[in-house]
This record gives sequence, C-alpha cells and structure tokens, in this order.
Amino acid sequence: MTRWPMREGPPVRRSPTWLACALSALLVLLTGTSMSPVRADAQQAAASARCSDVLFVGARGSGEKGPGTPGWVPVSSDPYGLGPRVYGAYARFFQNLAGHRTVDIESVNYAANSVSTLFSRPATYFANISRGVTWTLDRVNNKAAACPNQQIILGGYSQGAMVMHRVLHQLSPATLSRVSAAVLIADGDEIPNDQQTRYGSASTAARGAGHLYRTASHTSTVKFASTLRKRVLSVCNRHDPVCDLTSVDVALYRIHLGYVKTKPVFDAADQAARAVRALPLPTPATVTLQAATGKPVTHKLTADVASGYTLQWGLLPSSTLPAGLTLSSSGVIQGTPTTSGTYATQARVRAVSNGTAGPWVNLRIATTVKPQDAGTWTATETVMPSDVGPYSGQLTDIACPTTALCVGIGSYGDSAGNSNAMLTWGPQGQPAAWTSTPPPLPADASVPAYPELDSVTCWSATLCVAVGSYSTATDPNQGLILTWSGSSWTAARAPLPARATSDPTSQAGGQLVSVACRSASSCVAVGGYGFTDQSSQHGAYGLIVEGKGESWTATEAPMVAPDRQGATDKLTGVACGGGSCIAIGDDTSQEGPEIVHSDGGAWSTSSVTMPAGNKPYFQQPRFNGVSCASSGVCQAIGSYLYRTPDGHGLIEGLTVAGSGSTWTGTQVPLPENVGSFRGEAVLAAESLDVDCLPAACVSVGGYGTNAIGPGYSIVFQGFLLTGQNVIQTPLPPGSNAALGGNLNHVDCPTTTLCVATGGFTDKITVDGQTKTSTHAMVSVGFGSNWVAQASPLPAGAAADKPYPGLWGVSCPTSTACTAVGVYRDENNVQRSYILTGRL
Repeated sequence: MTRWPMREGPPVRRSPTWLACALSALLVLLTGTSMSPVRADAQQAAASARCSDVLFVGARGSGEKGPGTPGWVPVSSDPYGLGPRVYGAYARFFQNLAGHRTVDIESVNYAANSVSTLFSRPATYFANISRGVTWTLDRVNNKAAACPNQQIILGGYSQGAMVMHRVLHQLSPATLSRVSAAVLIADGDEIPNDQQTRYGSASTAARGAGHLYRTASHTSTVKFASTLRKRVLSVCNRHDPVCDLTSVDVALYRIHLGYVKTKPVFDAADQAARAVRALPLPTPATVTLQAATGKPVTHKLTADVASGYTLQWGLLPSSTLPAGLTLSSSGVIQGTPTTSGTYATQARVRAVSNGTAGPWVNLRIATTVKPQDAGTWTATETVMPSDVGPYSGQLTDIACPTTALCVGIGSYGDSAGNSNAMLTWGPQGQPAAWTSTPPPLPADASVPAYPELDSVTCWSATLCVAVGSYSTATDPNQGLILTWSGSSWTAARAPLPARATSDPTSQAGGQLVSVACRSASSCVAVGGYGFTDQSSQHGAYGLIVEGKGESWTATEAPMVAPDRQGATDKLTGVACGGGSCIAIGDDTSQEGPEIVHSDGGAWSTSSVTMPAGNKPYFQQPRFNGVSCASSGVCQAIGSYLYRTPDGHGLIEGLTVAGSGSTWTGTQVPLPENVGSFRGEAVLAAESLDVDCLPAACVSVGGYGTNAIGPGYSIVFQGFLLTGQNVIQTPLPPGSNAALGGNLNHVDCPTTTLCVATGGFTDKITVDGQTKTSTHAMVSVGFGSNWVAQASPLPAGAAADKPYPGLWGVSCPTSTACTAVGVYRDENNVQRSYILTGRL
C-alpha cells in the first residue's frame, strides 16, 4: 500500500500519477449506483410559495445526478436529487420532525461534476463549486427574507459539503443566525481542529483534500466562529481520502462512499432535528382571541420545543395587549378587557435550558374585544308545592353553591288559603326539574304555623341553611332554622339566650332574618327577640345563634342595652369571611349604627364613625346589606340622613368599612347627573346590596336625578359602585333612559365579573296604545363596564302589566347564574319564576 504524507500547500505537480489512478478508481465507484425513474411530479426542487417551519437545502456529491444535471429525472431512491448520502441524512431528519415541524426541501442546482472533471479540468470542477455556492446563497437569502420565522438546515456530501462549508463563511450574520445546523459529510474543506461538532472515526486533526491544491480549490484556512461550534456537524471517518487525507490507497475510497445510512450520519441528522426543536415553534403562529369587555379572559399560549427546555414568554418592547390583559412569563394571557376594538400584538417566546436562553421567536396575537353582552337568559315558571292554591307566591332569595344545586326560598298560598313558606331546590340551569315543598317545622308548630323564610346560604352542596320564623300555640314568632344535608331538610327551633326565660318582661318569641356560614361546621344566624316592659312598651334584643343541623347556641347581641322605652336592638344582616363574621343592625338608642363582630370567639360591638353632615334628627342611619370576602374584607351598606347647608335633608347612600373595633362610614359617590333636590327629606340615594371581593366591594342601589324637572320631580336611576368607581346603571338597548331604573341585588362569581338584578321603566305598545310599564332586568359587568338586558318572562305573563321583579341572584361559576323573582299572569295572579343565565 502506497501512503502519501500530508503537507502544507499545494503539491508540486498538479496531476501526479497516483492521483490519476486514485481518481479513476473513485470514478468507477461513484458511477456504480443504479436508480429507477419515478414521476416528475414527486420531485420538490423548487420551494413552495408557503413558508414552512424548516428549509432543508442539500448539495449532492461529485457525479451524483440531480438539478443541474442534463437529462436528470427524479428516482424513487432519491426523489429530490440530493444523492443517496445527503438524502439519507434528510430522511432521518424529516422522520425526527414528523408531527413537530413542516419541512421544505431544496436541492442545489449545480453540475456536481464528476471526479473525472477534477482530474481533467480542475478549474472547471472548482468553478462549479463556486456556482453551487452562489446559487445556495441566493436561494437561502431570498427564503430568509420571505419567511422570517423559517429555520434553515444545510446538508452536503463531499463536493456538496465543500459548497455548504463555503456558504457558511459567506452568509450574512442575520441569515447565518437562522441556520440551526449544517450536516457536512466528508467535507473536502475540512480544517484541523475547526470550531465544529464531529461525528465518525476521524480525529479532530482531520484535513480535507482541498488543502492539497489550494491554488485551484480556493479552500480557505479560516476556521468557523465559536458560535457555530454546536451547529456545524461534521461527519468524517478515519482515512477518508476527501475529509481525512492521510494516505492514498484506492481501497480507502470505499470509506468515502460508505456513509449511506450509517450511525455517524444518523447521529448528525438527529442532532440537527434537536437543534430545530430547541427553537420553540408557537402553535399557532398567530393566536386569535375573542373577548368581551368586562368578562374575564384566560388563554395559555403554547409552543413546540424539544424535551429538556422550558419556555419563556414576553411581549416585544413596543407592543401591548388590550387594556386589562397581561401576559405572564409562563405564557398565560389573563385579565378583563376594558375597551372594545381590534388589537394586533407582537409576542415572543424563547427556550431556556440550564439557565441559558436561546433566541426569541416572534408570534402574533390578534384580539377582538367586543362590547360585553349580558348573556343568554331563560325564564321558567317555578315548580310549586302540590298543595298550592290560586295565589302562586314568590321567591325572595337564592343560593347556588355549585352547578349541581341551587336552593330558593319564598312563600305561596296553599289550597286552604293560608300563607306558607316554600323551599325549592335542584340543579342549576334545570329549574323545571326542581323540587318545591313547604318546609319541615319543629314539633311545637301550630296548625297553621304561618312560617316565613327570610334568608338562605350554602357553604357547599351538602350544607345549606335557611332561616325565618313560625308560630306556636303560645307565641306567633319563633325563630326557625332549616338545614340541608345534601339529601333532605331538618328543622330546628332557634334557641334564645338565658335572659329570655328569666326576664319576666320578655316575650319568648324571636325571628331570624339573615344567615351566613363561617366554616363547614359553623353557621351564624341573626335577628331579634322581643320584650314587653312593665309600661307595656315593646322592644327587641339583638339575637345571634350559632351552630349546625339541630345543634345551636344563642347569644344576645352585645349592643347598647335598650332603654325599655320602645327602643329596638335587632340585627338585620350577617356575613362571614376568612373565619370572621360581622353583623349589622338597628339601634334606636344611639345616633349611629353599630357593627357586631366576632373572629370565632366572643362577639363585641363597635360604633361607626359617620360622615360629616350626618343629622339623624328624625331618621336613624340604617343598614341594608353586608358582605365579607374570603380574605376577611367586609363592608356594610345602607343610607343616612344628610343635613344640607340650607337646612333640608337628603337621604344619602352609606358605605361602612373597617375591621376589629374601627369602622368608618363614607358617603356613596354618585354619578354626575345626581339631582339637585329641595325638601325636608328627599331620598337622594340608597345602597341596597353589596358583594365583597378581596380587592374591592361591589355595591348597587338607586339615586335620584332631575330628569323630569327640578324640585320634587325625581326619576330614580340605578348605580354600580366598584371600590370608589361609580357609574349609572346602563339600561337595556332601546329603552328610554329618562324613565329610570334601579338595581337591588348583586353577586360576583369572579374577581372581575358581577351580575346584578333590578328593574327599569319603559314605554310599551299594547293593542295600539302606548303605556308606561315596569320591567325586570339583569346587568353584567365590572368596574366601569356593564351591560343590561331585559329579563324574559314565562309565556303566560301579562302583556301590558306583568309587574315583574327580581329579588335575588346567585352565580356558582363565571358562566352560570340563577335569579328568582315574580310576575303577574294574564289573570293578574302573582306567580314566581326562575331566571337561568349563561354568560
């Protein structure tokens, strides 16, 4: 075996005998492959107009046929004209990306002259390599400009590897940054110890044959930049006479031909696929979001990335999402849009591994924010108890802990003509399937007992409590407690404090008007129990009962003691949050209202610092509602009398907030069109219901305007107060805003979505006559974004004067709500209905 030592610079003679023999043998080997023709339409020589995820550009080796070879047609074993070695690398690469990336393939359009050309006309041979470089640069640059997010893979064998080696040195930095990998198989331009990743058995000192006649080959001695070390994948086996020319032996040229479907080639192709997937692919590249103002949005962005990487998301510095929405670094878009419109946002994502972040990849977020709608609402007449009489009754409160259960309370007239309380319950959204019955009563109930139910709450689907009163043979008022266990109701008589039985002036009766649960094992109901003193003056003590099921204990509310001159201490509402509870009530012996609170232990009372101008000279401040968030933030709402500078009185909305022993009342801010009133006592505004969230409480009520004229001509409008942000209640589309409206109940299923119920006045036409009629309505929104919709009514509602009203609403989820109310039918009989909403 003849061996030729490696040396620097070109050989002394251009065509030595040994080289002619070697090249002749190599020519025979290279032309020994047979290929069968296939249809031309299977060939994909030109890239399609679309932008695929990846562009694979391959260059075949000497003597291999493909684009640029006269008479070439695609064959089944090499449909793109890449040559069997580059095609083998491509097929492995494509297999790895199946289902993860789309790939376009290009075969370099050049002659790929045979080895005989190198022997006979070396200038022509190397000039053709230059033409391959020029074609590749043009093609890659054009595609890079047309497809800015497309990744590029280069592949070449032998002469084709030399093409790609030179392309890598000549690409612009911007385009080179898009090259994820270059698979160079048997590279004739191989430089010892170059900045690249090596596969195969050759050592790092391998040197390509092009260095032996650099004058003709123009092989460069410049190494790759260090940034390409992991992207240039060189495949070379030991003693390959093209990429590792250490000796000359015809038998060694079989090494050069031995790269078809071998492990080094597959390993390089696998790494190229990993490099592609290390750059995340947003899926989809353009995210389309549909949203509505006032409604919460949550959307998780996704991208395909190789295992072992995490994704980091962000917005381009100059880009923003619609107001109210944010993008987290984990790729979650969330928030509540505040302004309708069409928005285009540029976002980006990159892969991070072991603290090292890759390049950013851009994506587009197209968001359409529509004006919020009030959802779809359906009215169903309430299923009534079997003994219902002509008077069909009403529902006054509703609690829905889950979509599997809603519980409503109210009253109806039974077939004997007596007024009776009513329980109704069933799955949310299916009111026709509910069960309605009179409540069970304690054993001492009289017949009839005339029970009343005033409040209901549910901690879960297996714990609901309703409270009210009933009659016994000796007392017309006894506190009533009903507990739902998940399958049935049990009744208990509310206990009274010890003083109720030892005080000879006390009446043993009582009444519970509000209930809340602080935990799964403890609920709190409040109200009052009465007394008659020696001068026959009647009054009441505040009453608190705590417990569950049939086990309850009673506490007298620690309010200022009645003066036994007809004074009243009674509690009218209770709310719990974070394990703490507060109760509100009336105290006619004091000028200001009081807050009764407990953090789980004893109850204590705190007075309220009232707003300046509070003048309760003939009307005490009063509470209408109270709410506590899960975090323990509580607020009470109501009204108080404000004495104007000219001596007149205005009843203003009142908000009381605080904790522990410190509670402060403030005047409810009102919209700018609040009226300018005169008179001794005019109801300017009143807060009627409140629901507290951790960040803000939302209250509703009504206020007066001078829509018709000054002085006593007052039109009432509803208001919505979120924190300190107040707006006038929007009315349903097409209604006459000058005729007024109001809101009376509110429930907030999320921190950015609330549902309020109320009514409005409008003109209707019946039998050709225009009449003024009242309507029930639902408002949906948050903050300054609300929309309203008239409540539908059951089919039997009177056409001209249905007199509908909605008296409670509960939303177990952000998309499901149930409200209850009343209407009159064509025979002017009052009936109850259930309003089911899908938001």
